[in-house]
Amino acid sequence: MKETTSKLLAYSKEFFLSGKNELNQDTNMAYMQAVLKFHDAVEFCVRAIIEEYKVNHDRNSDLFTLMKCVNKSIPDKSLPLASQMDFLNTARAKIKHHASVPSIEDTQRCHINTKEFLEQVIEDYLDTDFLSVSRLLLIKNSTTRQHLEEADKKRKESDYLEALIEVKKAFYSARPSDQVFVSKDAFFSSFFLTSGFRDIEDLKEPIEKIIDKIIELENNVALVMMGVDVLKLRRFEEITPHFTFYANGGCSILWKNSIIPTGEMVEEAVNFVTDMTLQWERMGVVANRPDRNHQPYEPWDEVRREDWDYYQH
Repeated sequence: MKETTSKLLAYSKEFFLSGKNELNQDTNMAYMQAVLKFHDAVEFCVRAIIEEYKVNHDRNSDLFTLMKCVNKSIPDKSLPLASQMDFLNTARAKIKHHASVPSIEDTQRCHINTKEFLEQVIEDYLDTDFLSVSRLLLIKNSTTRQHLEEADKKRKESDYLEALIEVKKAFYSARPSDQVFVSKDAFFSSFFLTSGFRDIEDLKEPIEKIIDKIIELENNVALVMMGVDVLKLRRFEEITPHFTFYANGGCSILWKNSIIPTGEMVEEAVNFVTDMTLQWERMGVVANRPDRNHQPYEPWDEVRREDWDYYQH
């Protein structure tokens, strides 16, 4: 399969999964977004076939015209679910041109039809299972993508623990620093802030606890601002090895021998890291880690002073 074909399929799958996620929100806007994304998923899939089979077509054609080009150019096959795709196309047109909100029933119908279409077409025309279509081609960060590709290789070799190690490395390579979202002094720690109270035992312990709680709160705020689902992150930490980092740059990789790693765990972990990496890339913060010894900002210079207060204007 051509790389361009694989990338179109990756976009198709991404649109489908994104549309599926919209259904969880249960709002009119989500229903409209879901239908539009399902339609995009089908169109990118059809364009993948056009790319792979070198089908002659007008790039500006709409979905049904493209489908006709495919059926005409590949006469020994026929794209399935014509009436279901007509329903999807009509639902999309109503949203785009008539400001019509689809019902939850119609949206679910579009979801089911799209899934069935993608599964049948990708198998029949590209000899690939829809579930196996890789989204990794969409990740721009080469380090993260390489770790995830290595994880997929180890998974296929049934070396699931090594695969999970590679997934965890991918996560750390993509994760932006908390400092991007929460401004904090590099020396903000219980060690430095309690240094003046070391000889006052009654004050040292409670102050350390307060500072640790503040740090924990800042970390949680940073995660929320990163768009991380805390529950999914907790699950990810449960099914991947624990990394302990040292000041010299090394790390220890720890694993509970009572847990047997599986291919399903690898797939779940890969999906989580892929989702987060693509989200961070859209935010423009993937792998953004400011220098730990960063210098303070240059001081602001006063331009002038005025008798002006925004409360009074």
